[in-house]
Amino acid sequence: MNQLPFFSKSQRRALLLLEWFLILLVLGIAIYQWKTAPSGRGKSLVSVDSTLYNNRARTKEASPYYAVPEEKVETFPFDPNTADSTELLRLGLSPWQVRAIYRYRAKHGRYHTPEDFQRLPGMTVEQWERLGPYVRIAERYRYLEPTSPRPQSHPDPLPPADSAKPSVQAVSAPDTLPRIEKYEPGTLVDINVADTSELKKIPGIASYRARKIVAYREQLGGYVTTEQVMEACQM
Repeated sequence: MNQLPFFSKSQRRALLLLEWFLILLVLGIAIYQWKTAPSGRGKSLVSVDSTLYNNRARTKEASPYYAVPEEKVETFPFDPNTADSTELLRLGLSPWQVRAIYRYRAKHGRYHTPEDFQRLPGMTVEQWERLGPYVRIAERYRYLEPTSPRPQSHPDPLPPADSAKPSVQAVSAPDTLPRIEKYEPGTLVDINVADTSELKKIPGIASYRARKIVAYREQLGGYVTTEQVMEACQM
């Protein structure tokens, strides 16, 4: 401005003010456009957010937590004592129910009746109505049916007093082994304490079964249920 000698001092001052006005005007227009127009950072943030949303949507579709494919449930005859984990899972039982079946086999032995399998943890009414008719317990795992008592033989009637023939008394041969007195029905016996001599007093238990019961008791470390005693008799 000082190099323009043909302008007066007041004119140079007016030009200086005009110059500053134009500079401020240009800056104002630039600032206005910068605020109103979407910036590159905003575009990148929108793009990143949309990418994350799309990735999450694809993850939900592919993740098994959100969409678990339904497994085909089958129904067929099975024995809970011999069925393996593959067959039990095909029947629609959950993995933890299968583990409960294996623990029951290891602790209690075997399922002797379908009602034993009905007490499986987590068994619902719907599952039992579907699986109950298909439970098959093998013959070797069932309880022994109680045998009917033998009919008592009545002694021969005494001969009449006026019989001509003399009566002959039958002399029985002496027993080679002492007869073991049996307990009356309803007598309670502690199976974890009784020895073989006491066990043989129980009706239906002889020396062989008494030894089996004591040996199986020592193997288990003590009986928990009476069903385990039946298992010892079947061994």
